[in-house]
Amino acid sequence: MDEDPDDSAKSQVLNNYPILKDIINKCDLPTIASLQKVNRRFREVIGIVNPKFTIHSIAIHIGSKEINLDIYKNQDEQIFPTGSLLNISYQKNGENCCIETLDRDVRNIGRRMEDVFSRDLVSILNFQKFPLESLSIMDTSAKGSGFPLSFLNVVRFLLEEMRWQNRIIKTKELQFTSMTGLGIGSFCKCIAPRILKKYTFINYGPSSANVADFEGMEMQAEKLVEYEQSGVGTLGNVSKISHLKRASLEVERMGHEKLVQLKHEFLRLGPPKDFKILVKHLQPPGNSLGPIFGDKTSGMSWFYRTNFNGKVLRIHISHSEEGSVVEFNFVTILDVTIGAMVQVELLPTEDDK
Repeated sequence: MDEDPDDSAKSQVLNNYPILKDIINKCDLPTIASLQKVNRRFREVIGIVNPKFTIHSIAIHIGSKEINLDIYKNQDEQIFPTGSLLNISYQKNGENCCIETLDRDVRNIGRRMEDVFSRDLVSILNFQKFPLESLSIMDTSAKGSGFPLSFLNVVRFLLEEMRWQNRIIKTKELQFTSMTGLGIGSFCKCIAPRILKKYTFINYGPSSANVADFEGMEMQAEKLVEYEQSGVGTLGNVSKISHLKRASLEVERMGHEKLVQLKHEFLRLGPPKDFKILVKHLQPPGNSLGPIFGDKTSGMSWFYRTNFNGKVLRIHISHSEEGSVVEFNFVTILDVTIGAMVQVELLPTEDDK
């Protein structure tokens, strides 16, 4: 069988630089990242050898004039301020970029900050051996200083680089911290949908975002197992989140019709479910959930029989200074409070909807 021309060319390159191949195979990730910036010859050999490294997690902080990239080899490294395997700071220098590494190696690059960062990140992802445990992105650009264009520009450059190199980010967990949430849906086009299991959105600004709307990341949302959202929003179509096993949400208002919808969804889908929703203004459920066990002071509970191996759906509402806490989970019949009624619920048919 004839040798593939590409394989032949690669073999020729390695034959020309045999020592480089041995050096690359003995290097760690920070060294490889530095060698790539030496010249085209190093980049070519590194691309052919294609070394692989275990990368536990990546943290990205995006400001209006600076981007910080931290690569972690294991979870313990994230505990210490200087524990990252690789740290790079990208700073705007006019229309160009100045980069600084952990060892204070400072260089000026004749390209835009967003472009340099995007190329570096995608290049590092090429060496990824296994899916990341987590990818954390924090948009810290302040209002009035290019807000929120800084983050949107980074997303645009990153999407272009991902398409150019035919890459996709494989991570089990994705965490966004943002004042608005703008650009998140676009960024999620970079995320492998079948691998992502947990999504966290932390909104530190005023928000009216729909916490049940995964706009732009519908494919990723279908396979999610867990969703955490912090920062008060609105609760839209609850059927978009009912497939999740675990969820922690904060919403401004919630009517009893949403409670009933979630109850029907969970009775239909079955366990496991562990939902906790903090509601600033909860409409009193009245008789919409059936007979109440308990009261507003001690907490109100409802229990429903299911067809899932004797499991019982439990709804519990308690009150705190922040608002009302609504919980949905499945328990055994032994966990039902003494004296409480276990209701038999007839699920609505298509004709009833």
